[in-house]
Amino acid sequence: MRYVIKSVLIGVASLAVVLYGGRSGYSLNLQQGQEIAKLSFEEPVRVGGPVWAHVELPNNSQSMVQYPVGVEPDNLGCHEFEVRRNGVLLPRIVVRYSIRVSGGLSCGAIGIPGRPMKHPGRLPLHLQYRFETPGIYEVRYTRKADEFGPRRDETLFRSAWTPVEVQPAAPAPIASPPQDPVEILSDFLPSILGFPDGERLSVVLDYLYHPEETVRRYAANGLGYWPDGEVQRRLSALVRTRGPSDMFVDQTLSTAPELAEAMFSRLSSDDPVIVRGAVTAASRVVSNQRRLFSDAVKARAEDALITAVEHVISVGDSQTITNFAAALGAMRDDRSHEILWGFVRRRVAYEQSLIAITWRKDSKDLPGLVAILDAPTTGDPLSTELASLPYALRNAYGAAALPALENALKKSGYVWVRTNCARELILENRPSGFAFIADAIEQNRFYKREMIEFVRERFRELRGEDETAVLAFLKRRAI
Repeated sequence: MRYVIKSVLIGVASLAVVLYGGRSGYSLNLQQGQEIAKLSFEEPVRVGGPVWAHVELPNNSQSMVQYPVGVEPDNLGCHEFEVRRNGVLLPRIVVRYSIRVSGGLSCGAIGIPGRPMKHPGRLPLHLQYRFETPGIYEVRYTRKADEFGPRRDETLFRSAWTPVEVQPAAPAPIASPPQDPVEILSDFLPSILGFPDGERLSVVLDYLYHPEETVRRYAANGLGYWPDGEVQRRLSALVRTRGPSDMFVDQTLSTAPELAEAMFSRLSSDDPVIVRGAVTAASRVVSNQRRLFSDAVKARAEDALITAVEHVISVGDSQTITNFAAALGAMRDDRSHEILWGFVRRRVAYEQSLIAITWRKDSKDLPGLVAILDAPTTGDPLSTELASLPYALRNAYGAAALPALENALKKSGYVWVRTNCARELILENRPSGFAFIADAIEQNRFYKREMIEFVRERFRELRGEDETAVLAFLKRRAI
């Protein structure tokens, strides 16, 4: 049966007329400025199958409809749906997330760098609602003005309540899983989620080992549609038979710490994803912040890290090697210390290796770290490679590091080294830090706005004050 949604303008208000099987139905009067959107659905819509809602936006809309919005499968951002049957609203599915990603553009969408996403204009309604019984349902779409900010409760436009007929379930074999991340994220994975059977679970688990991290994150959150006990049993089996993915190391170790050795023993794997998982597991063991592991297991994890140095460098990607350097820093022994200085000389995980060295708080390391901070600029002056070192030095060495920060504030050729030296010096109430930001304001340097916000955040009396008041404050402190 075909449903057509039409909208007409009457005076300054919009009236949506619903045609059901060729007959007009109820109408929806909207307030002035709330234009109507139109909904349609990919057919057939069946119990136990995906429900893709196509959204046709008003002609004057600057909005975009593109899935996925985030790595949480049921996250539709500023796009909201309500579903009702026989006049009763359906409850939303509650999904258990493994991974949350903070930040991002409000009302935006995620993607794969350099690749346009496919299937624009549609959203997966079945990831928010269960259509468990055949019959007529009604769906309403609302576009909110903002996802997080002060306008999150403001409606820009919406659709009429739109009928959709859900037909009885029919056998539908799962297609061969694609490996293209765009197709996986925009169609294949969301189409099989929401229906928690064993066959689909096996497919989702396999994507935890996909080389594209965004696919792995999305798949990890997709596990939230299955009972937690079933997921944990399958993950534990995967650790033993295939090895760890970085996406489930923490989740598994929290309930089964005895699997740690099975995880970090895979440091010798030739699969970059499994190596990342093994590095993650070893890092958790050597830091042992939650006291889950015995001293014997910790010692074996440390030995495994030392043995795997060159293999991880050759197999792992840049993030894996950075994580590896952090794990070495957590060991705090002479072997890892020597390897980290070797990384610095080889410029392997350069910034993280320097930071990890400071964690030892060994005064014998300070001259070498200061020499790096004082070295002449090579390459891009906007490089952030050493930008974290000022904080790391003050945090590790306190007052002993301040002369080096004063010197770098004056002489470093790296912009973000100087700005971060100024931050650390202000935290120590050093006049030079205040003078640096005052100069940034007076000379209208491109980073002045960032520095003004730092000062306002640091000193409560400056919150709400204008630039002139901030400058006067800085000059008083710079004396």
